[in-house]
Amino acid sequence: MTSLVTGTPRFRTQLRTASLHHATKFRRLPVLRLRICARTHTIEIQSSMDAFGVWLEAQPGCATPYERGVHAATIPGFGNTLVASRPVARGEPLLNLPREIVLDPQRAMDESVLGSRLAAANLSEQCVLAAFLADLAGTVQRGEHHEWAPYLAVLPQSTGSVLGWDAEERAALLQGTSVERAARELADQVDQATDLVCEVAPELGRDHVKWGFEVLFSRLIRLQGLGDALALVPFADFLNHSPDSAAFIDYDAGKQRVVLVPERSYAQGEQVFVSYGEKSSAELLLTYGFVPPAGTNPHNFVNVEVSLDPEDALYEAKLAVLQQYGQGQRMNFPVRMAGMPTSLLPAIAFCGLRNIPAEQVAVAGAEAFGSRSKIGTNLGGLAGELLAREWFNAELRNLQGGYPGTLEEDKALAREQIFDKGGRTRKTPDLRKYCPGDLNRQMNAAMVRLCERQILARTQNVTYSELKAIRKRSATTTEGSNLNPQRLAGWAKGIFGGKT
Repeated sequence: MTSLVTGTPRFRTQLRTASLHHATKFRRLPVLRLRICARTHTIEIQSSMDAFGVWLEAQPGCATPYERGVHAATIPGFGNTLVASRPVARGEPLLNLPREIVLDPQRAMDESVLGSRLAAANLSEQCVLAAFLADLAGTVQRGEHHEWAPYLAVLPQSTGSVLGWDAEERAALLQGTSVERAARELADQVDQATDLVCEVAPELGRDHVKWGFEVLFSRLIRLQGLGDALALVPFADFLNHSPDSAAFIDYDAGKQRVVLVPERSYAQGEQVFVSYGEKSSAELLLTYGFVPPAGTNPHNFVNVEVSLDPEDALYEAKLAVLQQYGQGQRMNFPVRMAGMPTSLLPAIAFCGLRNIPAEQVAVAGAEAFGSRSKIGTNLGGLAGELLAREWFNAELRNLQGGYPGTLEEDKALAREQIFDKGGRTRKTPDLRKYCPGDLNRQMNAAMVRLCERQILARTQNVTYSELKAIRKRSATTTEGSNLNPQRLAGWAKGIFGGKT
């Protein structure tokens, strides 16, 4: 995973994460402002969203509401979002936000009193932007004026991302999932980056800095049309994700505007969606804090890790071959509802090769990782395929047993809804007996586990049917005569992290 601490290298993907844990000292209440109505000369109360709208309209070069085509709204279960202000045609540019509203790292340094220190420390882009948000929060909390205060007022205190969970919740709720390790690594990276920012600017306070990172990752946008810049774009960052959407926020260099070109039409009042990328539900929970409804995300997968056994006598020769094909000692294969990568079983067969001359390892590697990945004679032929499938079938059972609780408990949790059809909060049963922590977190984690359990169950059904056919073939050949439980156990040792 790319480091957050130094200026290079940068993230290659959009990351969106959460905000402060409930125990933080930084707490923001709904903001109300007063204004004088020019027509009636009466005092009117403004909400945070109203004040933000006034601030947005005052930005240089801001498009008219009609040109933007969308306006902010609050929808139960979605929070602040954007809906169509009028009928919107497919391909019609929306948002049309000026360059002046884009908050990139350079602008953050230019407008912050900490700019010279942040620049001298050679911090990453994420660190600079998180420090800016932390400084903004501290300034407003002290009651001082800040140009970006209306934007701060509409930022979430918490988005539910895994970064807002404590270590105990992460361990309990993400156990066995595809992001269990990634959640620990990302939390550690943010902690390290927070320490570094606090070393450069200790007056910001650790709570504010960590909040800055969490909110930053929940709203960070990479604008390819602006030189691949990482930035915060107020108003545009209200857009919610849909797995069905193929539209992305970007910068139109010709128009000098941030735009969204929808891939479909929208009726007036309909929520407009954007794509955060082809991310699984587990990835969305990790960095965005939400999970799409069950069955709606075609990008869900279960990560299967295949690795070399360090005790294998051919370890060095195999590692050299893997590196030749751009792989490392550990390889990750996404298994989806639609199937698994064609190179998965050949990779298992390659890692499991035993008792062959070292000079044959390269030939076997070409068969496993070449343009036509398959299990041929150099990977053991029918016997090698049978061994690979037997082990993979055992690993599927192992993975299904790695989740906490039962399938029935996850189904019960995943069915629970915070809001009823009318948008009203409804009473939910006490589900703490299944998993510890906040109910929303329990539900989201349960939906992730449920999706992964379903993928594993389907994959095992398909794999077992294929395995039975290969067992039947091998029983009639001499290749199958050498296969026995002892050989299978010895062959599989060390692969897939040695879980089996």
